[in-house]
Amino acid sequence: MSSKNKKRGSARNKPEINKTDQTPQRSKAKSTPAAIPVISLSGITEKAKSIIANRPYKLKPPVYYTSIALCFVLLLAFMAGTFYCALPRTQVKPTTLYNGKTESRLNYEVAIKPNEFYQGETLPSGVPYISSVVSAINLSYSFKYSGTEAAQALTYYTTAVARLTAYSAKSNEPKVLWEYTDPIYSSGEQSSAGGRDFEGSTTAAIDQDKYAAMIKSFAEKLEVGVSGTLDVEFTTVIRATVDGNLAITKHVHSLSMPVGGEFFEIKLENKKLSNTPIKQDLIVAVPPKTGLAWGSATAALLLLLTLALLLWLSTPYAGEAYEIEQRRMLAEIEDRAVNLSKESAEQFGESIPLKDFESLIRMADECGLPVFCVKEESTKPFTEFFVADGGRRYSFVLKG
Repeated sequence: MSSKNKKRGSARNKPEINKTDQTPQRSKAKSTPAAIPVISLSGITEKAKSIIANRPYKLKPPVYYTSIALCFVLLLAFMAGTFYCALPRTQVKPTTLYNGKTESRLNYEVAIKPNEFYQGETLPSGVPYISSVVSAINLSYSFKYSGTEAAQALTYYTTAVARLTAYSAKSNEPKVLWEYTDPIYSSGEQSSAGGRDFEGSTTAAIDQDKYAAMIKSFAEKLEVGVSGTLDVEFTTVIRATVDGNLAITKHVHSLSMPVGGEFFEIKLENKKLSNTPIKQDLIVAVPPKTGLAWGSATAALLLLLTLALLLWLSTPYAGEAYEIEQRRMLAEIEDRAVNLSKESAEQFGESIPLKDFESLIRMADECGLPVFCVKEESTKPFTEFFVADGGRRYSFVLKG
């Protein structure tokens, strides 16, 4: 065949081409706009219904039910937290209605007899003293009180006592043999004019020789070794009455020194304060915690959405045994299995159930018929195997 004939033949074999399709787009007077895809709301609804009906996520029952219970418990907790933080409420708050502040100071000065060791009439504090040259110990005590508010009644009194204690001198652990209390000052009850603040001061003199002689006399009578200690305490007690309630403040300042020896030192004790203010439980309003309420509400909403998705898209499924049995049956009929939809299967007529899969296989073998297979993957999956004969379908259903 000549080259011309080949060209003609090849031209005849080529499909005809619509020449109008080759016209350039720019030669048209008006261009056709591209079609805009239309989103059908009904289509989306049907798709959502299909997903919910089939429930594609299958969970083992323990995981499924535990997840639901956990979401439910957390949902209730966050809902309760939302109401707790959002609603105004009250609480009982212990409140101090009245209290007082006390300041006190205790100083001493040692007066001495004329002697060959010291010049002057007094000795400074904080040094050892020779008992035989000391004539008296002069004490000065001052105090100041201030209340948080004016009281209906504010009274106070100050007392001072000297307490002489005799101990056994020969014992490793000194035992108290005798005590003597000597009141040296009492102011009597006094009232504050303003009902809120007051201050006062007092002085007292301690005769060290007097108490040393008492210790010596006690030791001579018992004929035992005795050591003595003298403690001097100044106590101020303040009573404030506010709205029928009583506040009591007690302030103690003291000093201590040994007596009966050749030398002694004076030791100032720390201040001791006991205070009983007036307190009352008040009911106060607690403002709502808006930020925490919104956070808790958001968490509750997310948990509610999670719970809804869990219920809609998942199902408890313990189908391992079902899947193993399904694979075994499908493998047995692999060479003659025909997959159908549920709607197509119903066209083969009335379903007559068989007792087991083996009966179905024997019937298919004896009649030389194919085995049709219908798979239903839903919340309750099943696989139907059947053979069609005479307008009926003889079936065996494997349930998940």
